[in-house]
Amino acid sequence: MYRHSLRWLWNISDGIRRSVAISAGIRLLLVGESLFFVYVCKILVDIATGVSSLAGSLYTILLIACVGLRLLLAGLNVRLLSQSEVRLKNGLRRRLLVRLMGVTPDGRFRRHSGDVLNRLGEDVRVVANLLGRVVPSLVSIVVQFIAAFLFLSHLEPLLAVSVVVIMPVCLLIARLFAVRIRRLTSEIRQRDGEVQSHIQESLQHLVLVQTLERESWVE
Repeated sequence: MYRHSLRWLWNISDGIRRSVAISAGIRLLLVGESLFFVYVCKILVDIATGVSSLAGSLYTILLIACVGLRLLLAGLNVRLLSQSEVRLKNGLRRRLLVRLMGVTPDGRFRRHSGDVLNRLGEDVRVVANLLGRVVPSLVSIVVQFIAAFLFLSHLEPLLAVSVVVIMPVCLLIARLFAVRIRRLTSEIRQRDGEVQSHIQESLQHLVLVQTLERESWVE
């Protein structure tokens, strides 16, 4: 099941893979910039307290450059993510609409059209958000965790070890909540689809009854 889902996600990501890879690279640059920003701030604090005798003007310029670089990279990343997400949404909706338009009146369809139309809006948004935003963020988070651990090991080894010990506990708690949220989300989507199907059926039956009444009145 998971293999089929991953293969399907890989197939529908055709056309945005380059943007996703560039976005992941930008996020890695942001991780490096964040660590360098922390290092520069540490040097400036040491200069202000008299611990270090380095040139304060140089590190002040570096601090300003870090802020400007972060703004530039963040803006570029938002632009890439927005473009790839919109492109993926349009592609998915086009595929689903082509399938819907290809269903014959006497053909069998596993889901009701009201449920499909409901999922056409919400599920497409979730999938586009997963491929366009979550995947690049996941790559940067993993790299950021490793880099932060190495950086903390250089500053204070005990603090780095404590972070590594606490992290599995946090992941376990998050896993428990994720399973529950996934189950609730599935139930909500199913109920929402049933409501949309009922509403659509009610409207269609109302129009059908009115049409038959008019035809019988004309006859």
